[in-house]
Order: sequence, then structure tokens, then C-alpha cells
Amino acid sequence: REAAAAAGKYVPPAQRAAALAALEATAAAGGASEDENGPEKKTAAADAKAAKAAADAARALRGLVNRVGEANVAAIVAEAASLARGDQSIPRRAVGDAATTEIMKALVEGPKASERYAATLAGFIAGLAGELGPEIAARFGAALVDALRVARADDRARAASNVVAVFSRLFVCGLFPSAVVYGLLKELSRTLTELDATLMLGTLRAAGSRLRHEDPAGMKEFIVTLQGRVAELTAAGAGGTAGGDGAAGGGG
Repeated sequence: REAAAAAGKYVPPAQRAAALAALEATAAAGGASEDENGPEKKTAAADAKAAKAAADAARALRGLVNRVGEANVAAIVAEAASLARGDQSIPRRAVGDAATTEIMKALVEGPKASERYAATLAGFIAGLAGELGPEIAARFGAALVDALRVARADDRARAASNVVAVFSRLFVCGLFPSAVVYGLLKELSRTLTELDATLMLGTLRAAGSRLRHEDPAGMKEFIVTLQGRVAELTAAGAGGTAGGDGAAGGGG
């Protein structure tokens, strides 16, 4: 009887509204707590973790790339690869991308790279790819191609020469197939500006011997293509000269 009376007890509208508001507030608080662990929160945490890994890798690789030399390249490769292992455990991709960024900065913004330095950098990337996986070499190669395209478009001879020097030696290290190098040579022969001729000569000096040995038919095809392009340019130049002479004669 007392329970029934309690159940049937009159509750003023204001009190009912207050109780309902309290229930809604409690539910909202619980929902907010769940949102803190929701997809957006997890994504933000993952992004922050990735950003920290990239920053840590960049800081470490900057010092390593500055120290790398012909005598210590193997030791530097081992130290760089160790960043993706053990307690630090920076993702391999972050390590590779940091190495790519630092080397590309040196090639594009730095002084002319000597043959020895270009070979050292190529050896470093080849070694790092051997330790951490072929994706390192693939992403570095893509960065080289992009940098070369920009340097040629801007007619920046030093940057383009540095990029080609490392590109050629990566082929010598076995990271790229001959078809990739022949593709570059044919591209240079199509435009054949003064810069393109310089880049072509640099590539052949560094990689020509291995290209001939690995794919002699490809070398022959390239030479035929180049000779044809030179003949076209020579004929165009002769035609322009003849036209100029004719105009001069007509004026006399």
C-alpha cells in the first residue's frame, strides 16, 4: 500500500522537468565520454603520433646525412636503419622519407656534387633500401624524377646535374633497371637543349658501361634515336640559315 502510494504520489511539473533535465544531462555526459574515444579522437591521436615520428626521423637523419662519407657509409646506413628498430621504433616509411628529404635538399640547394659524393649518397640509399625494404628506393626514385623535372623546367643546371649524378649511380648499384635509364636518355634526346646534352653526357659517363653490358640492344636503339634527333636539328638549323641568306640576298 505504501509503495502504491509512493508510485501514485503527485510530482509537480517543475520537479518532473528538473528530473528530466538531470537525466538528459547525465546521458549527454556519457555521450561526451564516448566521443572522446570515437573515430575522430583516434584519428587525431594517430596524426599526432605520425607527426612526432616524422619530426624525430628528420632530426636524426639530418645529422646522419651530414656525416655520411665514403669511409663510413655502411656504419651510417646501420645507424639510420636502427631508428626503425628497438626502443625508438620510428616507422620505416618515416625514416625513408626523412632520408629522401635531407638528400634532396643537399642535391637541389647544395653545391655541385662530386662523383665521389654522388656515389656515396647512392650507396647510402641502396644500403637503406636493403635494410628497410625496396619501398625506400622507390619513393626516393620518385623524388629524384620530380626534382629533375622541376630543375629542367627552371633551367637549374647544378641541381639537375646533381640529381642525374645520383640517379645514374643508383642504377649502377642495381636499384633501377636499364629501361629506366634509357627512358631518361630518350627523354633528354627528344628536347636536347644544352642542359639536356650535359645531363645525357653525365649519365653516360656514370652508367654507360653498365648500360652497354646489361642491355646492348637498348644502347644501340638509343644511339639511333639520338642520331636521328641530331640530324633533325641540323637540318632545321641549315634551313633557318638558308632562309636567312635568301632574305639577305633578296634585300641586296
